[in-house]
Amino acid sequence: MNAPLIIVGAGHAGGRAALTLREEGYTGRLILIGDEPHLPYERPPLSKGLLQGSTDLAGCSLFDGQRMAALGIEHIAGNPVTRLEPHQ
Repeated sequence: MNAPLIIVGAGHAGGRAALTLREEGYTGRLILIGDEPHLPYERPPLSKGLLQGSTDLAGCSLFDGQRMAALGIEHIAGNPVTRLEPHQ
């Protein structure tokens, strides 16, 4: 059994990395861990559309929970990573 691939940081870069891995054919267990309580989102629309009132946070998300589940990406939200123990 292969160890899961874990992406620390579930922001824009982490979310894009997870999507790209799936698009490029990675089929192993994929876990996305972030300290924020919501799904990965795109920063530029957030800083423009959300603040101007032309979109909501869901409109800034890279994907919704259903797509994340369909892609087999596990998301651990609201959980800051404080240390790495790769041998465990």
